[in-house]
Amino acid sequence: MIRHRTTRGVAVVLTAALAVVLLGASGVVAATPSALVGGNSATDTANSTATPATVSVGDTVRFKTSYKNNDTSTISQLYLKAQSDATVYSYGSSNTFAIELTRNGSVVRGACAAADPLSCSLRNVKPQDSIEVTVVYKVPDAYAGTSCVRGFSQGFNNTTTTMSTLPSPAICAHFVWSTTGASPNDGGTSHGDVWNWYDGATTNSDLTDFRGRFVAQGGQTTVENGQVLGPLNPHSTRAYAPAVGIPVTVYDLDCTTTGDALCSVANTFGQVSVFDVNGGALIAGVAWYHFLIQSGPTEVPSGANQNKVFVVHTWTDTDGSHQETITARCTLSKSTGQPTNAGPCVTVLKLSTGGLSVDVWTKHNGGGRLGY
Repeated sequence: MIRHRTTRGVAVVLTAALAVVLLGASGVVAATPSALVGGNSATDTANSTATPATVSVGDTVRFKTSYKNNDTSTISQLYLKAQSDATVYSYGSSNTFAIELTRNGSVVRGACAAADPLSCSLRNVKPQDSIEVTVVYKVPDAYAGTSCVRGFSQGFNNTTTTMSTLPSPAICAHFVWSTTGASPNDGGTSHGDVWNWYDGATTNSDLTDFRGRFVAQGGQTTVENGQVLGPLNPHSTRAYAPAVGIPVTVYDLDCTTTGDALCSVANTFGQVSVFDVNGGALIAGVAWYHFLIQSGPTEVPSGANQNKVFVVHTWTDTDGSHQETITARCTLSKSTGQPTNAGPCVTVLKLSTGGLSVDVWTKHNGGGRLGY
């Protein structure tokens, strides 16, 4: 079972600051770099862009890398190439690749090839132009994982470096910006300017109690861990992503091995279901968050039936930590399939195996535990 609960995305902070120096006749003089390269922005070399921070093997994760022309002259041709054990995610009959490049905030079509590995190019990059590329990768099935370095370096000999290490198991991505079309496995034979962005995400191979992915398209919106209940898997959790382009993670916590606050709430039973949609951040225009908690017969105590069961729900936001007990039953709209209730509600069904299936409609992320 998973021991630790995480309800928000966690940025990995690197331990060193970017320093670019030039040795001159009078000593050490700071030099203005010709370009800035980072992750979430060209000036951010401290934080990982992996979304979600932990991804299930066989599932999808998004990375981002950014470039800014900090020189006073126009770059005639700028290239971006990448290398990873993962493959660029593609879907649909038209083989849509989950890649997006923006230039000064505007999407540029056709700058990146619809292919794996990632390869992009832009002409006439003017001074102060900012380029950002996001790419969704699919982690190989049954991927064993490796360790990764994360951060920025300039040139193939890794001078001017800001890096940290992500321990195994992880999936790594290496992005190379250059003025020559250099690739990650070039080895330093190319001339010209080269900037590297290294990133990585922790991988999790436990598909029974955990599931984490970046929801890139509509066919991925149901995010669930092992749904077949039995003696070795008495509990399951599912989240219905309310949008695409967001990370979603669900997992189960065993109260016999974890100290989660919900485990000590009176009159509750079974494992804790944790659901993390969009890193805990609210999504504009989304009225409901929909989750499913299933509890097998070995979890459900005598007397806990579909008429008595409720859900204790906790979440954390910018206002602090919150707890609510959801007892109201949902009235679902025939046209939208969503509740007509003003506040959180549940629907409870008895499983043919003797367990319970509880649909939870709330206004927030967080965690839930059944009670009666």
